[in-house]
Amino acid sequence: MKKAIVALLLAAVCALPFAGCESAEGPEVKALVSPQQLVAAGSGATVTAGKTTEGLFPQTGLTVEGGKDYSASLNGVFTGESRFEFAFLGQDPNGCEAGGENAADGWKQKEKGTSNTVGRGSFAFRIANAQDENEYFDIVYKNENDWFMEAYVLYKDQVILSNGNYIYDSRPVEGQHGLHEGAFAMTYRKAGRAQRDTMFFEINWTGLQKDVLTVSVNTYYDEYVSLARFDGTDERQPDIMKGMLAFGLPKLSGMLQNGYTVSFTSDYESEFDDAHDGTDICFKRVENEETVTELTGTAQVEAPAWYRI
Repeated sequence: MKKAIVALLLAAVCALPFAGCESAEGPEVKALVSPQQLVAAGSGATVTAGKTTEGLFPQTGLTVEGGKDYSASLNGVFTGESRFEFAFLGQDPNGCEAGGENAADGWKQKEKGTSNTVGRGSFAFRIANAQDENEYFDIVYKNENDWFMEAYVLYKDQVILSNGNYIYDSRPVEGQHGLHEGAFAMTYRKAGRAQRDTMFFEINWTGLQKDVLTVSVNTYYDEYVSLARFDGTDERQPDIMKGMLAFGLPKLSGMLQNGYTVSFTSDYESEFDDAHDGTDICFKRVENEETVTELTGTAQVEAPAWYRI
């Protein structure tokens, strides 16, 4: 009787969507989840697995769509190092002028449809302490012109910009317009001269004690750069020729201990049609420590270790 009760308890634990376990009579059994379950849709958001958004640059993956100020989050808690691969989806084809170089490259609506790797407005990922929502920073992708969107870290109303060798700027949020178009600039259509259409950002733990949270992105110039490091320094040292970069940011020890969550929102509001409000996003792949989750299909996937409900 006791053996039967133990077996039932093990079966119940294995049914949890974020757990795999070994039963008394067999190997570990991994739970399966649908791709949609990996995203918690917030206000104004809808989630579709394996959706192909047609256009000059088709995108297929776990797609999140919504209007102005929609919100959503990845349904889980991340620990250690993570990489998030995604593509922004097109908005507002009526907002561009006819003719010109942009039209030839898909900025304007054409026979094949609208370019669908074009973001608009500002799109922000919020990285927060899983147990303290007051400890957070934002990774912001902001439209600067028809060609580029820039990536920067926003922490306590300060914009942090870096190309990995030099801290380009740190300014109050109200002065964020007209940022530098440099190594950290992201292209709308393709994230790199090799015509890759997928962007990514990474959260890594660096430093001698592996306690410095570092935010890195890929760029239009096919570079991999660190936008910011929460290094526990007091002052910024912007010139690498004078020594190691010091970002003047605190260490986020709470995120190291408790893990972190990832949520996101878009502030774009169309001048032409409410249907184009919000920049949609297509997730392709999430890596967390040793777990890789492909998000281009519709079939159930093994529940990653970070998944929570």
